[in-house]
Amino acid sequence: MSPYLPREVRLALAALVLTFFALILLGNLFGCSTTQPAPSSTNPCGVVNFAQVDANVYRSGQPTTVAQWQCLAKLGVTDILKLNRDSEGGDFGAVGMVVHAVPVPPFTDDTPLGFDNGPSQEQLEAVARTLRVMPAEGKWLIHCVHGQDRTGLAVGMYRVLVNGWTKDRAKAEMDVRGFHDLLLGLAKAWRNWDPEVAMHAWFQSANGGLR
Repeated sequence: MSPYLPREVRLALAALVLTFFALILLGNLFGCSTTQPAPSSTNPCGVVNFAQVDANVYRSGQPTTVAQWQCLAKLGVTDILKLNRDSEGGDFGAVGMVVHAVPVPPFTDDTPLGFDNGPSQEQLEAVARTLRVMPAEGKWLIHCVHGQDRTGLAVGMYRVLVNGWTKDRAKAEMDVRGFHDLLLGLAKAWRNWDPEVAMHAWFQSANGGLR
């Protein structure tokens, strides 16, 4: 008898191994990172992956309790850039705040999850239009579900367009804050994003507004 497994058996075993590692990856990307932390001096509202970007902007995952939304209001947050769908988490507690919804894939409630899915050019332009008004209007919270990937992309764009950072410096912060390059669609969107084109679009819509 041949000491080698038949090709069909080898392929089946390889598929099982790939499935096993895919499940581990899904757990790392979309599992425990939504656990809400206890409030602290750097995260007074106890929202997952909360951080201050600059004097006008915060970032986080999805706020989930009325107390968290009330705390964000006490911090002065007036506007929300919401990058996830309502089916992934609603912003119903954002009483008195303006929610600017720009849903960006990949969506965590898609089955199966599309690792190759990423924002279209039109979605990136919509995010950039929202970023344009941030320094001038109130205080903002940028959030998705986990506050790492879609939020990381938007904050990276903000760092370049508003704070004057280089793309390399912005990407380094994205990585520190938990951006996953294995989400190929988002990673490709970041690589292909051209700040000069975005700035040109800003100037073209300089007399526009979101409200």
